[in-house]
Parts: sequence; structure tokens; C-alpha cells
Amino acid sequence: MRTSVIKLRGILLILVTVSLWGFAAQAGEYWISPSNSLSYLQNNTAPANQGTLESPYYGHFDQIISSIPSNSIIHLSPGVYWSRGDVGQTTNFGLRFKIGQKVRGSGIDTTVLRMTNDPNSSNFMAIIYTTNSSVEVSDLTAEYSTAPSASAISNGVGNGLSLFGSDSKIDRVKVTGLWGDWTGSASTSRESFGLLVGTNSTDKGGRIADCEVSGPFYGDYHSAILLAGEGAVRNNRVIFSEDAGPTGKGLTFAYANHVSIVGNYQYGGQSGVFSDTGSCTNVIAVGNQFRLTAFPIHLGIANSTQQWHDIYFVKNLIEADCDNSWMSSISASSNATITNIVIADNVTIPYRQSTNRTTALLIHQGTGGHVTGLRIFRNLWPTNTVHSLLYTYPITMNDNLDVEGIPHHVNPETDDNYNETNAVAAMPTVVYTLGGTWPPNNQLERVNQSVVVVTGGSGSGTLKLPVVRNSNDWQWWGRQITIINSSTNGTVTISASNTSLERIKKNDGTITSSMTLNATNPPARFVSGQDGTWHQL
Repeated sequence: MRTSVIKLRGILLILVTVSLWGFAAQAGEYWISPSNSLSYLQNNTAPANQGTLESPYYGHFDQIISSIPSNSIIHLSPGVYWSRGDVGQTTNFGLRFKIGQKVRGSGIDTTVLRMTNDPNSSNFMAIIYTTNSSVEVSDLTAEYSTAPSASAISNGVGNGLSLFGSDSKIDRVKVTGLWGDWTGSASTSRESFGLLVGTNSTDKGGRIADCEVSGPFYGDYHSAILLAGEGAVRNNRVIFSEDAGPTGKGLTFAYANHVSIVGNYQYGGQSGVFSDTGSCTNVIAVGNQFRLTAFPIHLGIANSTQQWHDIYFVKNLIEADCDNSWMSSISASSNATITNIVIADNVTIPYRQSTNRTTALLIHQGTGGHVTGLRIFRNLWPTNTVHSLLYTYPITMNDNLDVEGIPHHVNPETDDNYNETNAVAAMPTVVYTLGGTWPPNNQLERVNQSVVVVTGGSGSGTLKLPVVRNSNDWQWWGRQITIINSSTNGTVTISASNTSLERIKKNDGTITSSMTLNATNPPARFVSGQDGTWHQL
């Protein structure tokens, strides 16, 4: 009985083997071999074999892909596959990959899709380009075979994988050899995209995960990763080398509608999390690491159709090059709006120690723009930053503004009116005794970013707030100070430093040059805003 069972299983196994050898599944799974791929491409050799596991297709790779029907799984064995890619201005541009196709390699640097690009071509090029939906590519390296000439960089563009359809996914793919050109104007420049998924806010299910975009880069205009619509960008590596130029962007989004940017690593480049395109909502960037990236957060919108809201940056790590200009920047102008921004629990540390002063975060509202609903708290900034938060006129001051966690060690700008020789950095707590000397060491601006505790008996005293506007019309926004009257029964007068230029706006809306704080009053908390105004929160 056991013998017959073994024989029966053997017969079944033989039948299955014969079936796979003789017939390729229709709209099912197909296998392709890299055997002599380059010579077959050069000679336009027609596909051979049946596309099964035992008899995989070989021949002209682009013809093979074009012959496989929609909704198929395409397996690429280890080796190098040569392709002419997708070249603009040609008849087959964007037609090879069909709806629902899933291309599966055998691993990064194990399966290599290599494009035979003309180094002098001025065309738009992409290794894979399709507007069809539900296309997936995974487990391979995509690269160009030849470095572009200077003419090609100036007149053409070399992209990686561009899957514009909804529900498209790129997993475990490495892209190298991109080129693009920045002319100084976005309208005439040619932006190169490494990995791109989606095209508008209605696209869903997009994903770019566990991928790498790295050099060599050619030219100076590259966006390594871009996702549009709804989806996730997670666990990717973007490695910009020095030849990537100053316009390299890492983790970009456009027309975002619930996008998560999680656990990615970027080295170098101009911008980390970046967008300037479309109307975006519900974008969260959490747990990403940026090393020597000039603008780790870089959002700038300037169009009335761009009404953004609910943007979150949480628990990201930034290793800043403090010897050079670096800064996170969020701006809106020309009737564009950004509402409800949360920047929390991020850590920025110097990759290189430096005494150079720089701005850690700029929130800018240009002409006609609106930035409201800011919550910025529990962030750690480098000790050499001029301001941990610098927000410019006329950011809306309202109950949603939260500037908790601006560290005590931040030293604001000074000018010729102040002597820094004997300056002392502000401490977490500054104690003032009624009737004593104010400010400590006669360095009023150094009390910025502190809690001032008033002690003593039943006397009185005057505290002047740090300077936020001077006679040269220098203005400082984002300074904060909290004053606590812990005296027995004393009264302290809180005054603007220069009443001809500065004022206090109390939390009841009244404008004054000074106010009193009794021992029975709650702490008075202030943040500096526009036109030399201290706002009581």
C-alpha cells in the first residue's frame, strides 16, 4: 500500500512538471531569463521559450514585457536585463507595463535592470514609466549604463521608476545614475525623479518602501522619492553625494492626502521632507533621520489653490552641519494657507560642533499667506542656534500657538547696543529679589527664553522684558519669557524695554506699555510677535 502511494505521488509530480514545461499560464505568472540579454536587445531578437519556470522567456526584454498581459506576475531571475527603457518622443513611450502587472526581481544588486541610454540624448528618459494603475516593482536594481554628456544633462532628463497610476508600489528597489538640470527657474528646469508613485490627491494605496536612491548623480536637480495621493514612504535610504548639487531633495510629496513618511534615512542634499506642489492634508513625518541635510523640513507654498492642513513632524533626528547654513523652513504666501502644524519631540544635534550661529526653524508668512494653528513643543535644538524658533511677520497669534520646549540655552541676536564681553547665557530659572538689581549683569537680552522667579517680601520692583525691537528697526520674533511672582505679598511691574517702539498686548486684548503682577496672580507668560509686541499667553 505504501509503495502505491509513493508511485501515485510520483505520477502526480510528473504530470505537474509536464504541465509547467508545456504551457505558460494566461494572465498568471511568467518567468524571464537574462541570458544574452544585451545581444538580443541589440539584434532585436524575438522572445523565445514559453515563459514558464522551467522554460523562461529570453530575448529582447522590452518585447517580452510588452507581450505579457495585464494582471500578471513577472519573475526576473538573477542577472542583468538590458532595456531601452521609456524614452519620450518615441512611439512606445509608457506602453510596456500594463495595469496590474507585478515585476518581481531576485534582490537588490542580484537582479539588475540596466537601460542602454544614449549619452548624448536630449530626450526625457525613464527606466520604467507607466500611467497604468496597480503596477508593482520589487527586489531589483535599476540603473543607466552610461553617464550622460554635458549636452544631455542640459537638454534632457534621466528618471528612475515612475508609476503614476493609483495603487502602485515600489519595494526593495535601488536606483542610481539619475540626472537633471536646474536653470534657476522651475518652469525651464528638468527635475529628475528617482522613485515616483501617484499623480494626484485621489490616488490611493501608494507605497515606496525599503528602497535606496543613491549616486552617482549627474547635474543638479534631483528628487529622490515622491509620493502623491494617499500612501506610505517608509524605511528608505537616500544617499546624496557631493555631485548631487544643491537642489537634491530627498522625501518629497505632492497633492498629499494622508501620507506617512516613516523611518527613512537621508544623507546630504538640500531638502529632506519637501513639498511645494498641490493642496495637501494629513501628512505625518515621524522617526526619520537626516544627516547633513541643509533643510530637513522644507515646505513652501505660494498659490491660492494650496490650502494645507494637519501637517505633523514628530520624533525626527537631525544631525546638522553647523559650520554651514542649515535650517528647517515652513512658509506660505500669495493666499496659500497652512493650518494646524505640529512640530514636537524632534532632536537636532550638531554633526560638527561649531560656534557659528544659525536659525533652527523658520516659520514664514509672506504677503497674502496664512500660517495658523502652530504647536511647537519638546524639541531639542543645538546650543549655537540664534533662535530655536524664528517666526516672521505676521504669524497669527492665537490660542493654538504653543512654543513649549524652546530651550533656555538659546541666545538671541544682539547688535551694537549690547556688550557681549560679559554676557551670560540665560539659565532655566532667573531669580529676581524685589528691590534688587535687574537685569542680572545688565544683560537684559540674556534673560530671554527663561523663567523669572520673583522673590522677597512685600516690596515692589520693575522687570523690563527683553528687547524685541530697537531704533535700527531690528525685530525679533519668537522670544518667550515666563514671570512668576513668588514673593510674600509684593508687586512687580512688567514693562516693555523701549516704550516708544515696543508694547505689551495682554491676554484680554488691551494694549499697554506695562502691567502689574501681584503675588496672588497666576504666572505671566509672554511670546514676542510682530512690530515689537509682547503677547501675553
